[in-house]
Amino acid sequence: MKPQEVPPHDPTDSRLAKLEEEVAHQQRLLDELNEVITGLRMEVDRHALKQTQIETAIRNVSDSLEGAEGPVDEKPPHY
Repeated sequence: MKPQEVPPHDPTDSRLAKLEEEVAHQQRLLDELNEVITGLRMEVDRHALKQTQIETAIRNVSDSLEGAEGPVDEKPPHY
């Protein structure tokens, strides 16, 4: 056997193959988790926008109700 040749059933080869398999599995898992995180981020952004819209609508309604109220002791216009 030449010094650079690897024996046919070298334990290093099987360990390397196992490590490569683990890295491939972890990369696939990382990609899946990244997709989930990206989707959740988009959902959070949509909820934040909706919350801002609701807050604006509530503020507008509140402002219009405050403007509609007259003084309590003011007589109606028909008096």
